[in-house]
Amino acid sequence: MFLQDYNCVHCVSSTEETLLHLLVDCPFALACWNTLNLFISAHTDFLQVIVSLKDQIRLPFFMEIVITM
Repeated sequence: MFLQDYNCVHCVSSTEETLLHLLVDCPFALACWNTLNLFISAHTDFLQVIVSLKDQIRLPFFMEIVITM
């Protein structure tokens, strides 16, 4: 998809929206996770972030939650 701008609208700096940014680097995303009592450490690997969420949620339908996110 071609867009005029790929920067995150929630960040004051011109940070490009990437999957990792939208999950863990964006202050807005971190505030959302904290509201849900889920804490994301400063992982640089997407898979580590998913495993960390799985360990915190501990539900058999974890993948459905991730897909909904």
